[in-house]
Amino acid sequence: MKIRICINLLLIIVSFNARSQFESNLPIFEITTEGIIVDNPKIKGSLKVYDKIGDINKLTDMPVSQHTIGIETRGSTSQILSPKKPFGFETRNEKGENLNVSILGLPEDNDWILLAPYSDKTLLRDNLSYVLARMQNRYASRTKFVEVVVNGNYVGVYVFAEKIKKGKNRVPISTMKTTDITGDELTGGYILKIDKTTGTASSSFSSNYVSNNTNGAKTLFLIDYPKIEDIATEQRSYIRDFVRNFEDRLQSTDFKDDEKGFKKVIDLDSFVDYFLLTELTRNVDGYRLSTYFYKDKNSKNPKMTMGPAWDYNIAFGNADYCDGWKTSGWAYQFDTVCPNDYYTIPFWWKKIVLDPAFQLKAKARWKELRNTVYSTSNILNYVDSTSKVLDDAQKRNFVAWPIIGKYIWPNKFIGTSAQDEIGYLKKWVTDRLAWMDNSELLNPNILNEESALAETKNIQIYPNPFVESATLAFKLNNISQVKITIYDQSGRQKCVLLNEKLNKGLYELPIHKNDLPKGIYFITLINSEKAMMTQKVVIN
Repeated sequence: MKIRICINLLLIIVSFNARSQFESNLPIFEITTEGIIVDNPKIKGSLKVYDKIGDINKLTDMPVSQHTIGIETRGSTSQILSPKKPFGFETRNEKGENLNVSILGLPEDNDWILLAPYSDKTLLRDNLSYVLARMQNRYASRTKFVEVVVNGNYVGVYVFAEKIKKGKNRVPISTMKTTDITGDELTGGYILKIDKTTGTASSSFSSNYVSNNTNGAKTLFLIDYPKIEDIATEQRSYIRDFVRNFEDRLQSTDFKDDEKGFKKVIDLDSFVDYFLLTELTRNVDGYRLSTYFYKDKNSKNPKMTMGPAWDYNIAFGNADYCDGWKTSGWAYQFDTVCPNDYYTIPFWWKKIVLDPAFQLKAKARWKELRNTVYSTSNILNYVDSTSKVLDDAQKRNFVAWPIIGKYIWPNKFIGTSAQDEIGYLKKWVTDRLAWMDNSELLNPNILNEESALAETKNIQIYPNPFVESATLAFKLNNISQVKITIYDQSGRQKCVLLNEKLNKGLYELPIHKNDLPKGIYFITLINSEKAMMTQKVVIN
């Protein structure tokens, strides 16, 4: 049953009668409602937006836009534990119907969210995560920092954000009608998520496989779109069977195979990007809560795509449980530190990281991002510049919510000032980046022991580096079907050198440069038992 929480904003500590004295370098949202804002249903209200770009905003100015809205509190843990409530609102016409509008320059739509950073005393973590995702050329909610006044009371600094939903400016999948129950129309689009069941009711189904933890739980998948009141039985069955087919492929002995395995049905690049962002942030909720993925029509994209990124407020070291504060270790191995947690990570990731194509793509993508989006200077410069913009507003926020120097769940670090909190975030990010740089999974000069890629004693390449040709020598202990493949640094298959059944013994196979340009490549040998050996080779 949905939790119903009322918020009487008249009780907020900071009274806000002196409208003429309030000014901000941030946009200001002034919300007025016809009653107390609750968690469902949305109540009618109005929104005035003040945004004199490049100037100081005042409530005595003319608003740049004004909107009729329906507003409610939102969230799960944040609603229960935080007195600073997040809001969801719809923009409406005078008849109460949804009305697409542009607010603060964001693309037109009618569903919006006001995120309420509370335990995150930097106010930055969610926004930083979405900025990084967008810089990776992945859709993530566009955001703006704003100060919010509700019914005459100042309630602090918020992050104005797009709600994750289907739409040409949001998740760009096809619209589905209840009559789309056959052919290509049935195949998309769908948005799914792994999350708590609080909030809007969704059609759901369970995995056929036990998750990574020890309590025998199975991951529950929620269908976010189409909505429960609109989804046809055939549509629910289709997307359930699609996800279960992906999981069957991932659990099979052929899971690494390009055709029989999981890569046939997913957009591997999107999984790599989601993995790297979630690991960079070491999001303690990563993979197991607020985790979205989607599927469009087969005619547009037959594969499942991971994302968009969502809900990183207790990431970047802002969690004192399940090793969430550590800069070392993998978030996808959550079950090793919290094996009995109720909310589980699906088994997916422990299998996916064993795939050589995923590993090569992850190494190459990490290297690319570390030189651009994930460079230490890029991230720290963002933190510094944004916190400077927020300086005056965060002071008001922490007068309204006097939590600096206090433990707020689930803080690991408790600074004595907002500057301390920023300093902790910057050091945490720096240390995390360094650890990931030197990890076996992402360092291109280290082979990942988890996946048996270090078992190179039975495979040799000489000379290495080479200019025109080299010899690949390998040993088989048993009769086996052997497939030998060359991949580039991005994980793209370049050619198959061999794919046939061989007797036990020693073999030598010539490798010719042919049309391969100079560079670094990986040669992977897989036998019938799916044992894998990989060697790096350099062509000069």
